[in-house]
Amino acid sequence: MSNSSQHDDSALSHSMTDLMTSLAVVFILLLVIYLNNTYQETQKGSQKRLEALKAALDQALIAQSIECEMNEKKDPLSCTIRVQDDKLQFALNSASLAKGGQGFLHWMTPRLTAVLCSKAHRDDVEAVFIQGYTDSTGDDNNNLRLSSERSFQVLSYSLNNTNLDATRRNCLLDIASTSGRGERELITANGKENASASRRVEFKIRVKSYELRKTTENNLTAQFDKPKEAF
Repeated sequence: MSNSSQHDDSALSHSMTDLMTSLAVVFILLLVIYLNNTYQETQKGSQKRLEALKAALDQALIAQSIECEMNEKKDPLSCTIRVQDDKLQFALNSASLAKGGQGFLHWMTPRLTAVLCSKAHRDDVEAVFIQGYTDSTGDDNNNLRLSSERSFQVLSYSLNNTNLDATRRNCLLDIASTSGRGERELITANGKENASASRRVEFKIRVKSYELRKTTENNLTAQFDKPKEAF
């Protein structure tokens, strides 16, 4: 084979390699764009379900001027109901609910579960995180313990003392968890702590991502499609 032929073959080989590399890069870029667009669309779907859930919650709780506040920067798939101390009325340095706080949960819990456990929204709800907070007064460790006990007391009272039927009680038990966050001060416009507002319990409600919702649907479908055993 002449040197000219070898040179032509080598040039052709390099050209084919460059072409395949370019095609691979184009394919990867197109795939990234497709996946990004798909992710954006699924996120929009989850956010729309959250907006519908928020609207239903706000309507159910409007009599007490409570709303589920959204914070897209921290978590675009959740909204938070902030219940301050004037409604729960915990005794000083105690996790015991005052009569006023008990009465408030008697009012709120049936309305909250009526939305969260409804056919329209139950499949969308991933979890309800009940989080207790204190003001900055006192020892850090004691505040962490106290906030944890208060959040647990709210869930316990809601489950056992607000006349929920079995379906709603099991629903709340399935989706709710509690935690203590200790001191997380709420600051007023003048830069000082609003101690009464800092003492609060928050219900952070998170909807399922598209992926989690799809997995749940697939699992349920597989479960119902199983052949039933004979007895």
